[in-house]
Amino acid sequence: MKIPKLAAEPPLGLAALRIALGAVILVSPELWQAPYWAGLPAHLRFAPEGLGWALQIVPIDPFIARVAQGLLIASCMAAILGLGARLAMLGVTLFGLYVFGVSQLSGAVIHNMHLLWFSALLAVSPCGDALSLQGWLRRRPHAVMPPAVDYTVPLQCARILLAAVYFFPGFWKLETSGLAWIFSDNLRNQIYWKWYEIGAAAPNLRLDQVPWLLRLAALAVVVFELSFIALIWSRRGRMIAAFGGVLFHLGTQWIMGITFISLIACYVILLDWQAIAPAFVRAGSANVTRRALPSALLGLLLITIVFVQGARGAVQAWPLGCYPTFDRVVDDYIADLRIEAVREDGTAVAIPDGPSTGGHPRAPQDWARAWRLAGFYDGQVDPALLGHYVEHVLRDPRAAAVAMGATHVRFYAATYSVLPERMGQPPLSMQLLAELPLPITSNERR
Repeated sequence: MKIPKLAAEPPLGLAALRIALGAVILVSPELWQAPYWAGLPAHLRFAPEGLGWALQIVPIDPFIARVAQGLLIASCMAAILGLGARLAMLGVTLFGLYVFGVSQLSGAVIHNMHLLWFSALLAVSPCGDALSLQGWLRRRPHAVMPPAVDYTVPLQCARILLAAVYFFPGFWKLETSGLAWIFSDNLRNQIYWKWYEIGAAAPNLRLDQVPWLLRLAALAVVVFELSFIALIWSRRGRMIAAFGGVLFHLGTQWIMGITFISLIACYVILLDWQAIAPAFVRAGSANVTRRALPSALLGLLLITIVFVQGARGAVQAWPLGCYPTFDRVVDDYIADLRIEAVREDGTAVAIPDGPSTGGHPRAPQDWARAWRLAGFYDGQVDPALLGHYVEHVLRDPRAAAVAMGATHVRFYAATYSVLPERMGQPPLSMQLLAELPLPITSNERR
């Protein structure tokens, strides 16, 4: 693939990305849930690759999370307004690492790290040269700089990072499962898994019952993911990539309930701002200057690490890792941790914990924590951690009511059918993991 020479671009692309990042972070669940995740008991924290050191040296508690949350909100507001734009983006990066990082300690990686990659790039780039209140006050009546390669360099680095988000999942689908990922019931089962995980009923329009359409959609997904990196090098290609990406994400949201609004918001870097808003583009152009050097160096570093992580398939890594690959061909059943309360007469009843046992729908973090405790990741089951976990579950009044009068709890690795017509039915299989008495004392946990 021939890489064309970078053309001068107006500063509107960087400015739009700055505003989009600030806005999307302000509405991100991870921002507002940070104190909750920071208050998770230490024994129920599981650090992904890249954050293990944080559990040893970084203080994690709800008060610090609230302080970081406030500073992140202030940084986002300053970024949107363009007040000290680069300093604001530095604040977004640093405080975002803490606020978004605590939500990664539950056992699942929430793949939002592109927001911090881009904020770091903006922190070393001239992102305040357009749509900036501070810049407007300093340069009125001309509040916009002419096109320059200084703006193109960080924008293109961000586009390459965005392309990596898509390319490696497409690559791993074919590397792991080959054409079976496309030409089998895999996508149907992937959809069923998501419906099951979020406790959703099958929609009235059952696309899952049209096999040829699902296989065509699977082919389109792989083609889109692999072609994105080739499309970002021209204006027309970027528009095609943006159109395909919007269709892709709206489709996964509608069919599978997978939301990636934070990625769609970053599509502002794919738009041709010179054509969209010519009134805001000053005439003339400038060659590359030293202002492009910091973003070029940081961009090269980020791209190198992200591509290495993508080549490794490091999905469970944060803040530098591979985005979800969904690369395995899945069956029509799902594994889960099942907890049963056992009464003195020997009768047992499932404690509501997730949709498998009639509990509340689980967030991805909750599913990952249950899978980790059941040993589905590494085959390791720690009864002490299971004891901590059941205490956490029994804080729910519904679960506590079911367990009232029980003398023991049993933990099982269970499998359930994900077929919509079998939703709510008993497990297909159960394997006993551990049995603990109630109440669980500190000595028994140790």
